[in-house]
Amino acid sequence: MGLDQDTILCISIAKKPSNFGVTVHNAAYQALGLNFVYLPFSATEASLESVIESVRALGIKGCSVSMPFKSQVIDYLDGLDLVASKLGAVNTIVNNDGKLVGYNTDHYGALSVLPEFHGRKVLMLGAGGVAAAIGMAVKDKNGELYIANRTVEKARTLADKLDAEVVNWDEREKREYFMLINATSVGMQSEEMPVSESALGNFERVYDVVIDPLKSKLIRSAKDKGLVVYPGSAMCVGQAAQQFKLYTGRDAPLDVMMGAVVRMIKGEK
Repeated sequence: MGLDQDTILCISIAKKPSNFGVTVHNAAYQALGLNFVYLPFSATEASLESVIESVRALGIKGCSVSMPFKSQVIDYLDGLDLVASKLGAVNTIVNNDGKLVGYNTDHYGALSVLPEFHGRKVLMLGAGGVAAAIGMAVKDKNGELYIANRTVEKARTLADKLDAEVVNWDEREKREYFMLINATSVGMQSEEMPVSESALGNFERVYDVVIDPLKSKLIRSAKDKGLVVYPGSAMCVGQAAQQFKLYTGRDAPLDVMMGAVVRMIKGEK
């Protein structure tokens, strides 16, 4: 569908914009024949307020927000959903006739992937914005959450917010847990792992937020050992699908979105 005066614009803002959002959203718009277009833009701390006011003034329907702006952007919004309010982090803004409301669809994406824990122990590595959303989802699914982060103060801050326990980074391989969650960037476009291969025997399941490669070294190694694995692409598509619904009011074509992610990472058109 070509662009015209009725085309509805959605955008993303980041310090270093990626192709993820523009790839999956535009593929979904095209698949459903919607007169929408999604474009990525760069932003800085100094420009953030004016960027958000432009979303309001120009009638931009939706805006995806990446780190490090997920907390800063709250000051310029008119309201938050309950999850974004509790986490203090927004990754999605919806413009409802000039009223800007912030949401956190990372949490939704995690909920769509994670199993019910029934009180079992979960070790999460990382304490950033995505980790906070995943950690809340673990608690929502009745997991007993433990957080390890290289900077222990950040782990303590997040643990206090989520009623979780802190594990020292150097002790992350010393106990057994039902699931390991890697909510760090370790393994992104590399063959690194956040734990040793020998430590994988401490877990029954492994969830990795890394999406490039599609199957990280952690996921491949865990699968080789017979563990149940959850690749990061599923959460990314899940959160994008919820954004899509907030922007368009339509259910997202998940297979189209996942196919677009796979082609993007493989370098195909």
